[in-house]
Amino acid sequence: MKNYRMKVYNRSGAPISTEVFARRMEDKDYKIVKQERLWNGLRVSTVWLGIDHGYGHGRPLIFETMVFPGKSFRDMDMMRYATEAEALAGHARMRRRWIWWPRPVWRALNAWRQR
Repeated sequence: MKNYRMKVYNRSGAPISTEVFARRMEDKDYKIVKQERLWNGLRVSTVWLGIDHGYGHGRPLIFETMVFPGKSFRDMDMMRYATEAEALAGHARMRRRWIWWPRPVWRALNAWRQR
């Protein structure tokens, strides 16, 4: 990553100045793409990062979806995306992946229903 210069982008993927980026980072509604709490207490959060987390390799990765347990900020899963549409699709995939975690609870519910 020799000579890499940090680049920042708006939610549409257009380059912006660091001054505009700083203002956008203060706007919670601009940063949050989608957040939800699942029945099992996990939180799925998709946000605009603005900074290219691909570090100049390929398309700029400026969105991120993470899964958190309860009130903790220790992540359990994470993916990054180049566009808001990809991020929303990724959020849905992450939700499907984690909605029935832990699986033993899901199996127990199914066994109970089959009685």
